[in-house]
Amino acid sequence: MEELLKPLFPPVDSSKDAERKGLVQGCRVARGAPPVSHLFFVDDSLLFFKANLQETSVVKGCLQCCEIVVGQPINLHKSSVSFSRNTSEDVKTEVAGTMGLELADGFGKYLGLPTVVGQDKKAMFGYVEQKLRHRFGSWNKKLHTNAGKEVLLKSVV
Repeated sequence: MEELLKPLFPPVDSSKDAERKGLVQGCRVARGAPPVSHLFFVDDSLLFFKANLQETSVVKGCLQCCEIVVGQPINLHKSSVSFSRNTSEDVKTEVAGTMGLELADGFGKYLGLPTVVGQDKKAMFGYVEQKLRHRFGSWNKKLHTNAGKEVLLKSVV
C-alpha cells in the first residue's frame, strides 16, 4: 500500500509525524505553548496549518491516507475551511481550491454556535436569544406540563 500512496503526497505516517518533520507548523495559542496541528472530537476534526500550498498539500495527503486506511471518504460537503483575518483573498481561494472545500462564513459554526467569539458577545449570541423568544412566544402555557416545557426549552437551547 505504501507504493500506492507515494505519488499522492510525501511519506508521512500521521499528522503528528508531519508536525515532527516540520511539514505542518500548527497553531500556538500562546507564546511558549506547544503547537496544535489537530483536535479530534468523536467524529469531527479541526486541523490547523499555515495557509500555503506546501502545508495544504501535506494536510490533504494526510486526509487521503485516512480515507484509505478507514475505508470511508471524507464528506467535503460537511467540511469547510476558515482563515485568520490577515490572510489574502488569493491565498484563501488557492488553499480552499486545493483542499476542495468551501470557505466558511467568518469562522463558521460548530454544533450551532460560533467557533470564535469576539468582543461583542451580545451581537454574537443575539440570534440564540431571538430563537428562544420566538419559540417561547408561540407556547400556550396552559397546554404544557413543567416537564414538557423543560423538554421544549432544551430542544431549542
